[in-house]
Amino acid sequence: MDPVSHLSGLLRQAATFYSKDIMALSDEAFNSSFAGKARRPVDFTYEVIYVNRRIAAMFRGEEFGASGEGWMVAPEGWNSREQAVEELKASVDEVISEWEKLTDEQRLEKKGEGMFAAPYDRMTMACVHMFHHGGQLNYVQSLHGDDEMHWG
Repeated sequence: MDPVSHLSGLLRQAATFYSKDIMALSDEAFNSSFAGKARRPVDFTYEVIYVNRRIAAMFRGEEFGASGEGWMVAPEGWNSREQAVEELKASVDEVISEWEKLTDEQRLEKKGEGMFAAPYDRMTMACVHMFHHGGQLNYVQSLHGDDEMHWG
């Protein structure tokens, strides 16, 4: 198995599942917070897209600012499920495009310290990150009475 295509495929699969789960939510559920404390799906979706774009920029050797302090919040007016799915797909396409341009040596080259110092680690993180937040989408669906698996 080729690890480059495997991780590209895994990220695309995560995006497919995530997109279907977004579209299974109502607009209200996508933009709501339980008890005013829980993160809104729109906010953690915005974060997933941001992180994907940041990883793509890192693959290109570009600086991409940190997200700031605290949990990311989607900007005012960024609340459309359709827009979220479109931007998610574009961010995944960007990550995969940049990932596949790297040489095998570049993918394993550590830049700095920490568990995400090498591009290979960052690509793995992009997959895990999206699946993690996809689980949150499933939980929000269940809180709204939806116990279906939307990506089967």
